[in-house]
Amino acid sequence: MSTYLDRSRTEGVSPSPRAVLAVVCISTFMLLLDTTVVNLALADLQSGLHASLGQLQWVIDAYLLTLGTFLLLAGAAGDRYGQTRLFRAGLVVFTLGSLACSLAPSVGMLIAARAAQGIGGALLLGIGLPMLRRTFTGAELNRAVGLFGASIGLATAIGPLIGGGLTDMFGWRAIFVINVPIGVACLILALIRLVSSRADVKAPLDIPGAILLGLSLAALIFGLIEANMERWDSPQVLASLIVSAGGFAALIVTETRRSAPLIPRQLIRQPQFIGASVTAFVSNGLLVGASAIIALYFQNVLGESPMAAGLRFLSLSLAAFLAGILGGRKPFASIPLTAQMIASLAATSAGIGCLLLAGPDMAPLVTIPALALAGLGMGIGSVSLSRIALDAAEPDQAGVSAGVVNTMRQIGASVGVAAFGTIFAHAATARLTATLGHISIPAGLDATNLTAAVASGAGTQPLRDFPSHTVALLEPLLTAASQRGLNVVLGTAAAVGLLVAAVITADHFVRRRSHHAE
Repeated sequence: MSTYLDRSRTEGVSPSPRAVLAVVCISTFMLLLDTTVVNLALADLQSGLHASLGQLQWVIDAYLLTLGTFLLLAGAAGDRYGQTRLFRAGLVVFTLGSLACSLAPSVGMLIAARAAQGIGGALLLGIGLPMLRRTFTGAELNRAVGLFGASIGLATAIGPLIGGGLTDMFGWRAIFVINVPIGVACLILALIRLVSSRADVKAPLDIPGAILLGLSLAALIFGLIEANMERWDSPQVLASLIVSAGGFAALIVTETRRSAPLIPRQLIRQPQFIGASVTAFVSNGLLVGASAIIALYFQNVLGESPMAAGLRFLSLSLAAFLAGILGGRKPFASIPLTAQMIASLAATSAGIGCLLLAGPDMAPLVTIPALALAGLGMGIGSVSLSRIALDAAEPDQAGVSAGVVNTMRQIGASVGVAAFGTIFAHAATARLTATLGHISIPAGLDATNLTAAVASGAGTQPLRDFPSHTVALLEPLLTAASQRGLNVVLGTAAAVGLLVAAVITADHFVRRRSHHAE
């Protein structure tokens, strides 16, 4: 195997390529697990901390938002100040953030701890892939990236299963406790077996750009989540969306004038890299955003335990893992990366869309192959997008290139969670309001509170303390409203994903034809 490349200095023990691969893949699995592991704990968290759907969305998005915002800075900082040092710091911050999450006494404290977790996760994810590039070459690099991609696909896919099992046995706090011993073990390995290094890159970090990006995204997500409870034309929603649009406009203007912008200009000029960034944003947004709603439906409408609901995602987990493993090996590694990228987005979108055929009880005969197809797309994408990111940049900018693609993954997930939560809430509310208008509401039941609970993904759970005749009357209505909200989410996700895949495909063929004409 190749040795660890040091462009200026190294110190400490001899490097171990296997140790680099192990610590990068395990830490990547751990931090990305926390993007989905929460999904199957949402129902328990909702009842334990009396959280609304908006607060549940922030529990997910506080992590994804800081993870996505700091990723670009993390990759660039690693290229400039030393990947190993910052990687170790990321392990410390992530592990302490996980401990704080497990001890959080309120939703507000949990959201704050999740944000801290995201900062540590950004250091790990933003630096992990460039470390592999510095450690491996040729076919060994392809295999290492394949394992890295498999860890991404497996973490994204198996999160609901692990989250469901831990929540079932120990409660929602266990999903964060488990990170602590893993983080400590990775830190010990990183201290013993990874070589300290520093790259010869002196360009300044674009901290103002990162802050502007974070604030703009936060305003956008706040507006989308607020739209769950308010009208789209309410002052809070409009103000946050206007602030977000203004922030993004200011970001574009300032970035064009900076000598060292967040995204290097040479990357923006590469169509394949732009396609990879868009694919990362859309595919992760669709799968993570829709999975949160699906998980709530399994538990709060179908009445399944967190573990049983997690088992429904097992086919997705296995498909994502196998696709990630095989994606870095022949003959799959020889398939053009653009074709892999398009196939991943199309498969993910089609798999989500096929869930529409499962009916209100989400029949396993349809659910299992549909989720497997979505997992196949996720696994293919986790490898192909990572390879495109590495191919697009020079070694000294590998951290920035990988950071852009991974940033788009996390930003897509955070926007997807917020957007699909809003779509679900409005669709479910419209359906339930229409049906409640045609029946006589039983005494002691507040229709407004009932509608708000269903809009928050509570399904039929608000009926637990009511008499059997009330349950018999209202349960079909609440189920139908929840199913309507889920179906609109699934249909929207599938349509958006397939449309984007078609646009990327058309753009690729137009560029090829134009190139041949020249």
